Amino acid sequence: MAPGQGAQRQGMLQPWIDSTGAKRLLAELSESAGMNLAGISAAASDEELTKTEVAQPLLLAAALLSWQTFQGSDNQNQNLDISAVAGHSVGEFAAAVIAGVLTPSDAMSLVTTRGAAMAEASEEPKTGMIAVLGGDELEVIDAIERRGVFVANKNSTGQIVAAGLRAKLDGLSANLPAECRVRPLAVAGAFHTKYMQPAVDEFARAAEKIEFRDPQITFISNNAGSVLTTGHQVRDHLTNQIARQVDWVSCQHTFVNLGVTQMIELAPGNTLSAIARRQIPDIAAHPIASLMPT
Repeated sequence: MAPGQGAQRQGMLQPWIDSTGAKRLLAELSESAGMNLAGISAAASDEELTKTEVAQPLLLAAALLSWQTFQGSDNQNQNLDISAVAGHSVGEFAAAVIAGVLTPSDAMSLVTTRGAAMAEASEEPKTGMIAVLGGDELEVIDAIERRGVFVANKNSTGQIVAAGLRAKLDGLSANLPAECRVRPLAVAGAFHTKYMQPAVDEFARAAEKIEFRDPQITFISNNAGSVLTTGHQVRDHLTNQIARQVDWVSCQHTFVNLGVTQMIELAPGNTLSAIARRQIPDIAAHPIASLMPT
């Protein structure tokens, strides 16, 4: 599992900056991104990391670097049967690399385009995202829709992300259903809603120039948890998901139906593992850092 935006943190690439084994991949990713990823990671403030065009390339780099390290850490990890991959939002690009759909360079090129296009789409009108925690799901969704905002992410039971105009999000925050609370998200716009359509169009033009190969292992999309079997399907999904709801709850149902026994979350954090422990506690969830030798 590869996390999406919101999981970023200061110094997220630090474990690999001085690693001889990671230098080649880090240099390759920086060249494809057109930016010094290690330098940005080392110097970026929390405020800088909320910028979409900064956070998304860093998240992809952290995921791919941690995967490379994990694979090479010992024989036990190399022999694990990785039967499926999934990613939350921008995390799907790391999943696509692991599945053999994209090369690391092509994935980074696309994510850099994606981040810049989504940042531009977020400039006007002013939009944002908030997590609504707790409450009855149907009541929460009804409250979101009545306030003229959108359900952008269904992350788990008791965690739905609303997105839309900031003024309308303020109205939702002031009129929550019973037993609900709100947590603002460190993102710049209303991702996975109609406000991102300009970014969809720009990304589609870039994706037409990239080769998308058929997945070599099961690729679970974050839209309804469906399994995508061709490179063409993955390309279309990655294009349209910019303005489409992320249904991580359905992804987790798919994990169960596939008979998954363990889940490994790529760097930089434990966001998806924490969700899994609440939603599907019978399947062990491991942030990748906990499986690496110290």
